[in-house]
Amino acid sequence: MSKQKSKNEDEPDPKVEMSVEEKLSQMVRLFSKIDTTESYDPLSIVLGCLSTAGYHRARLIHLTPFDRVIGGMQHILKILCPEVHKGYAWHFQETALPKTDKVRAIESVQILMALKKLDCPHHFLLGHMLEEKYELFAPVVDWCITQMHAAAIEHENYAEYSQFFGMDYESKEEAQKAFTLALRLPHLTYRNPSARMELFHPTIIRDIVANGSVVLNEYIHYAKTGQQIYPRWYSSDPAKYKPEDRKPVHPLVTEPDRVKLVAISRQYAREMTPEARRTMDSLLEIIDKMDIANIILDCDERLHAEADRYYESYRKHDELHDDYNMLQRRIDEFPSGNLDVMTKTFKNMNSRTDKIKSILAKEITATNEKIKTLNEKDDKGLNVKNCPAKKDEAEKLKLYCSDMTMRVADLSQKNKHLRDTYGKWKEFIMKLRALPPVNKSKKPDPNVPEFPEIDNGIADKLNALNNEVGINSLEKLTSLPRTSAKDDILLRDSYMAFTGDVILTLQDYYWKAKLMYDERREMCRYRDGLADHVKVLQQRLKSKREESPLLKDFTASLNKMKNALEMNEKVMAPVKTK
Repeated sequence: MSKQKSKNEDEPDPKVEMSVEEKLSQMVRLFSKIDTTESYDPLSIVLGCLSTAGYHRARLIHLTPFDRVIGGMQHILKILCPEVHKGYAWHFQETALPKTDKVRAIESVQILMALKKLDCPHHFLLGHMLEEKYELFAPVVDWCITQMHAAAIEHENYAEYSQFFGMDYESKEEAQKAFTLALRLPHLTYRNPSARMELFHPTIIRDIVANGSVVLNEYIHYAKTGQQIYPRWYSSDPAKYKPEDRKPVHPLVTEPDRVKLVAISRQYAREMTPEARRTMDSLLEIIDKMDIANIILDCDERLHAEADRYYESYRKHDELHDDYNMLQRRIDEFPSGNLDVMTKTFKNMNSRTDKIKSILAKEITATNEKIKTLNEKDDKGLNVKNCPAKKDEAEKLKLYCSDMTMRVADLSQKNKHLRDTYGKWKEFIMKLRALPPVNKSKKPDPNVPEFPEIDNGIADKLNALNNEVGINSLEKLTSLPRTSAKDDILLRDSYMAFTGDVILTLQDYYWKAKLMYDERREMCRYRDGLADHVKVLQQRLKSKREESPLLKDFTASLNKMKNALEMNEKVMAPVKTK
């Protein structure tokens, strides 16, 4: 799967060398959409970028800044470079306490090794990392995130999802199960679970009952505690699959989680400053207006419906394939004849017939002359009337002449029958050739979609929504009055984390919708193409049934003519040598 890149006004000209400050400014515009007239801490920008990219442990308040940044970089680089060096495993351990320089160096060196292996263009040294110069981290983190997003849309990352379209299923239920499990595979950034920590999974954005307060406080609670209330909502284990898993998030299952978050949100609200409370109310309004859960539910249901239709097309294709094979076998049971070859044989038979008849006619004429001579008196006055020898010879010649005449009549009769059967068969073949081609299942019309039965609006809807979330919603955030209160920063960071999860989820669904459309279109083409072939074979079988008796008569006449010619040619061989 390829991604078509477009030039964004925020992207610099690659030929222009940018300073660190300019790159930070670019990151602010691209990832945080913050007004560039204000000044911000590079560490906050780096952490915000990592969180927006799906690594929410960058927001954990109780971790050291070094662990939050290094953990995020390792998470991204492990996706891009699963193995830093042969036999060398990634090493990282979170802690709320400062680490020794030796441990920090070990965890930093492997990042530098991975960056070198991936040909990172930025100059980045171990000293920069150990001294925690986050203004130098920023462009490297930006580059890593860009590479991860590029990797996420590569076709091989959707190989498991694509496998659904290449499998043979015994029932519709089995196909539905396989597709649901394939659709539930998360975006690349949520994979690679680590034994050292439980990564945040954005289950809550799919809960159609959860309001903005419940959603935002899930992100706030995670930043404060490192624990999320909502569990991972799907299981990749086929043995644990249930038909109700086709729904994105079941409201009854998440009711206890919502109750917990409502209580937590009330507690956090009591602890906030009035300014932060006003910011929170504005953010909750933005989240509620997004209505992300219902949009995801709609896309989810439409993709499942498309998967069901794909299965129906797949089964129809199988039925048509069976029909095709059956028709081909039945057609093969009928005799076949090539008009050009048979015409050549027919002409050859006519030529041989004319030649034999000509020899026979000459022989008959010569024999009659002999009989005439025998009937006339010779020098001794003898003829058939008064000479028994001449009479016997005349009788033999008459029998011989009669046999030659019968041979000519037989050849003429067989040749006439041959001409009649050949003419009828040829006339039938020529009529077949003059028939218009079998109508195809679909006539192309540039004004209508190729296959109106395919829901081709899912990807467009997701793309438009992604743009809206990525631009409009973030612009709304930047338009809110900013305060220096920690609660205000936490709220904004949590909202950014939520927005990032929405964008990544919609992007994941977008590419799955694109793949679905491509696979549906290909299957419809295969199905309709095979349906056209079946129509052709049905017409061919009908023609074969009509042609068969004509071809059989012609073939029988041809064989009789051939046998008669061979017999006469054998009999007349001595005559031709005289």
